Amino acid sequence: MNKGEGEARPFYGLPPWSADPEPPPSLTVPDAVSPEGPGPLRFVAENDRQEIDRHIQEAAARHGVEADLVRAVIEVESRFDPRAVSPAGARGMMQLMPATAADLGVHDPFDPGQNISGGTRYLKQLLDRYGGNRRLALAAYNWGMGNLERKPEALPRETRQYLQKVEKAYERYSGASRARGAGWA
Repeated sequence: MNKGEGEARPFYGLPPWSADPEPPPSLTVPDAVSPEGPGPLRFVAENDRQEIDRHIQEAAARHGVEADLVRAVIEVESRFDPRAVSPAGARGMMQLMPATAADLGVHDPFDPGQNISGGTRYLKQLLDRYGGNRRLALAAYNWGMGNLERKPEALPRETRQYLQKVEKAYERYSGASRARGAGWA
């Protein structure tokens, strides 16, 4: 491997999780989501919940990513809405941009199975790129690899808040004691 090619480089511009005071709950928790738990799934029919969970479990196992991390990303990205579209054009549960979806072989970003598999594969690529560092991988997932690598010290507030939201969701899914023991690399 040539120097710089696929190597994880250190980034020192990422603030700790608590770098910003937490915004008021009305700004961080969508009205439909309970701050105590993963409420978004209450709007999904029971058989759909089971199918979504099956897709998450399969994609996590196939790509070597924690299922609870995938769930946390989905909750924050789309609140488990398979038809979600962001103002920037990201689509589906894991909010894949069209070019990224195409690169990952996702032909229908609104198909939960394809979207979760592609998004999990992308998350794994980012985790590998940044040496398993979840914060860096998630910052790149939200802000883009190019932005993160060009100007890590300029991490936008939106991305810092995104990291906090994913961390909280992950802790809920994985259990507070397990998350504290494993830490966020």
